[in-house]
Amino acid sequence: MRNFNVKAILLKKYKVSDSDLSCRILTKEFGKISVWVRNARTHSKKSSINDKLDFFAIYEVGLYRNNYNRKNKVTNIKLESPNLKIRASIDKFEDASFLISFVDRITSDETGSDYFAQVIKILELLNEGKYGLAVEIICFTFFKLAGYDFIFDECVSCRLKLDRKISKVKFSASCGGIICNNCVENTFSIDGEVLEFFKLLKILEISQLLCMADSDLERKLCIQSMKIFKGKLRVMIEKILLALDMT
Repeated sequence: MRNFNVKAILLKKYKVSDSDLSCRILTKEFGKISVWVRNARTHSKKSSINDKLDFFAIYEVGLYRNNYNRKNKVTNIKLESPNLKIRASIDKFEDASFLISFVDRITSDETGSDYFAQVIKILELLNEGKYGLAVEIICFTFFKLAGYDFIFDECVSCRLKLDRKISKVKFSASCGGIICNNCVENTFSIDGEVLEFFKLLKILEISQLLCMADSDLERKLCIQSMKIFKGKLRVMIEKILLALDMT
């Protein structure tokens, strides 16, 4: 049993009694863990811990950790970066909410520590208003870190190379990538714009992509509407999560 001070991001919180909360947080040190927050909802003159616990913010958390039964109790919470500007825009709020939900779904207990720094970076970009396709880019980066390195340049079944620009192909999350028309099973369609995105994701560094302006991305990907294109990628991410039973 030891005490730790860790940086943390709130993923979920549940009311378990009139005064206590159960939360899931992401930390650099331990990955995603469940924590018990006692007296979080007290109505004293001082603000309760529940008032301080907000999504999208970055905290320093005092943690009492019992390694034997993996019970973690929060002893103190200090707000480090509130990222308040995220809530000032519906688009930013939706992007940040999607990211937090995605991280919670793709991680299991005691995993995800290697996602922490990137999640903080994306939240900061959203707060500053410089994000473009940052959320979608980081989601597919996290899929790769989780062991799902999807293939987009050849059929994963028969290895037929897709060396020309095409308008539409099939994709199978369970098979690990795109499927040609001769090998279709348990698939869904993705169009040429989405394929171009994955080509870009493969040849450029993540840091380069995250710094690109919307206009540059639109030009490179030949897309007319960033909002519609983001929607396509979100739908694809959701379908992959469902196919991989990450609910």
